[in-house]
Amino acid sequence: RTQILSTKVSQGSPAYKYEANEYRLKYYRHISEGGWPFSTSAHGWPISDCTSEGLKATLCLLKTKTIQEALKDANDETSEEEDYDDVGVNDAGSILPISNERMYKAVNVLLTYQNEDGGWATYENNRGWGWYEQLNPSEVFGDIMIDYSYVECSMAVLTALVDFAELYPDHRREDIQHSIDKGRAFLKSIQRSDGSWYGSWACCFCYGIWFGVEGLVKCGEPLDSPSITKACDFLLRQQRPNGGWGEDFTSCYDKDYAQE
Repeated sequence: RTQILSTKVSQGSPAYKYEANEYRLKYYRHISEGGWPFSTSAHGWPISDCTSEGLKATLCLLKTKTIQEALKDANDETSEEEDYDDVGVNDAGSILPISNERMYKAVNVLLTYQNEDGGWATYENNRGWGWYEQLNPSEVFGDIMIDYSYVECSMAVLTALVDFAELYPDHRREDIQHSIDKGRAFLKSIQRSDGSWYGSWACCFCYGIWFGVEGLVKCGEPLDSPSITKACDFLLRQQRPNGGWGEDFTSCYDKDYAQE
């Protein structure tokens, strides 16, 4: 129900024709098929981290004993192409497999979303220049005129690509590895000198470290590398006497750690 343009019903809709190259070029549309949006597939706009988390969840389920046993017990005479509609269960109540092609299309969306700096934004590639922000009509949101690469989105995509490569090592191996290497370098390039990362979707630096560290470690960064040890040192410096961590929301707009 959530992967975009991935069922027979959705592929029979008027929207599907706009996936063709001629229409995407004409209307400046990015690839949608195979991505995941915020909501159901009818939302129609793939998002980098939603696609990544959707792909990771699917891969995780495929590795579970419950799903593997259910797939073995599925009706061999019922194919996904025949009866698959909006859920992974056929009329007989058997779980249906998700096709490799759907996985490949999700990965293709992620690969095409990578920006030149090596990171990933939200809805689209980075198109434009920083001076566009001078035309920002919003009084409460900064840096919204173009889509920038974020540590959160980049971590989500990188971890999805690594998980996918483990299960499908022969699919676009070089492309995926090149993407992972660029993304790993991007995460290291935006780490602040104090060891933290700026988080854009919550408060703020301790939160950002979660994404930076997880992304690097998943990509194979040694646990004793300077990037990881600097991040750990930052967290140790900010730990409160009660053993926890807390950060004031002013960190977000001051772009400096604010405990109170």
